[in-house]
Amino acid sequence: MRLSIRARLLVALVALATATLVVGGASWFTLSQSTSRLDRLHDDTLRKVDDALILSRRASDLATRAPYLLTIQSPFRMAQDADGARGLIAGIAERLSAAEADLAATLREMDESVRDMVDAAAARDALEDKILRRNGQAAAIERALFARSDAAAGGRDWLSLQRISSALVGAGRADSLVSAGEFHRDYFRRVQAMTDISDPDVRIELERLRELAEGPDGLFELRRLELARKVAAEAALARIRRGAEAISEHAAQVTARAQSDIAAERDRTLASIAFARGVRQE
Repeated sequence: MRLSIRARLLVALVALATATLVVGGASWFTLSQSTSRLDRLHDDTLRKVDDALILSRRASDLATRAPYLLTIQSPFRMAQDADGARGLIAGIAERLSAAEADLAATLREMDESVRDMVDAAAARDALEDKILRRNGQAAAIERALFARSDAAAGGRDWLSLQRISSALVGAGRADSLVSAGEFHRDYFRRVQAMTDISDPDVRIELERLRELAEGPDGLFELRRLELARKVAAEAALARIRRGAEAISEHAAQVTARAQSDIAAERDRTLASIAFARGVRQE
């Protein structure tokens, strides 16, 4: 049965309206999905960037605070500042996700490094009083021997004693294990060369110098321990700085990824909008 012209027009209008609704619904759905996706990404990105900025700021605070620990003389103040540094590390660790295991391991190493640095600095401080007393004694002996080496009989022996005392003073002022070791070798060589001493006063002064220099409480051993603690503290500080740099780099990477994700989603949204416009125009 053939439809009348009026019926055919009505069917065509219904079909057109249906197509319009379908196209409009598809466009609306596409735009709604894109908007929701962009909103979720925006919120997630803001959270990630905020976390990254907090991590970077705390890492910067830690890198600034750690070297100060080496300059503190009071054990109480040192313990307080060390607790503050470890608190920063704990705060950074709390903001990490389960996927950031490598960074968590770095933070654990930094926490251990803070303890190592404080222990080394405290041990070094405990040695300083003994070293200062021995440095003062060595300098006083050097001055006395310098005056006596010109006037005394047997001036060569007194000159040797003066050079031995100078090696002690040099070791007391050395700023590295290598430098202290060189003074120790010079001291040992000169002491070994002093044989067949006839002057009892020279023997007495030599024994004074040896008591000051040798043994577990001698100046050379105390300086070796002090400088070794200094090296240990500086090594711990270097590990803390490397950890802080790793955290800052991680924060920069998170921010860069967030910017990249936003840009990619923006391109997808623009493509969806262009598609929806094209469909509606057709």
